Amino acid sequence: MKKVLAINGSPRKKWNTAMALQSALDGAASAGAETKLVHLMGLKFSGCVSCFACKRHENNAAICAIKDDMRPVLEAAMESDVILVGSPVYFSNLDAFTIAFLERLLFMNYTYSMEQPSKLTRKIASGLILTMNATDALLEPLGYNRLFKHYADTMHRVLLGQSEFLAITDTMQFTDYSKYMSSIFDPEHKKKMREEKFPQDLKACYELGRRLALV
Repeated sequence: MKKVLAINGSPRKKWNTAMALQSALDGAASAGAETKLVHLMGLKFSGCVSCFACKRHENNAAICAIKDDMRPVLEAAMESDVILVGSPVYFSNLDAFTIAFLERLLFMNYTYSMEQPSKLTRKIASGLILTMNATDALLEPLGYNRLFKHYADTMHRVLLGQSEFLAITDTMQFTDYSKYMSSIFDPEHKKKMREEKFPQDLKACYELGRRLALV
């Protein structure tokens, strides 16, 4: 039975990103996989601290040497066949929790060796799910497709397995837009997208999870 681990980088545990990841896990479960969802919010951890313990010949650590709440998450990741990473897009990039997780996961498995750039001896498939206010029409002009492809390519290069990204656009950020300084958004449009587009996005996540679990 394949193991599929989902990492929620969003501070929200029950909103867009978490819902998307759960749909992806449901898809993986439909293919017979064992699934687990981890929320990074609430854990005490940092990004890479450049100690290079994972690169030293005499102490080539399999798991990042930093002893914090990220360590068991990384251990679970290394036992998985598929890693799904979900992140909202903040200020034109992944959120800080997700970036810190990817730093720790990827750098501990990456080497500076030309002969063997990855420590892994097996392939781990990966999927990156991004949720954002931006519309589909803005993905290319704002450089999002290039950014997301960069992350997916890096995950493929280090984890060796198939890697994909899925962008979920034009999401509803608030249930009541009147409470926030948000006049650039049309609440009725956002409501329509939530009712009509978001269910299709969740279906796409389901198919992504199922597809990667069958790799």
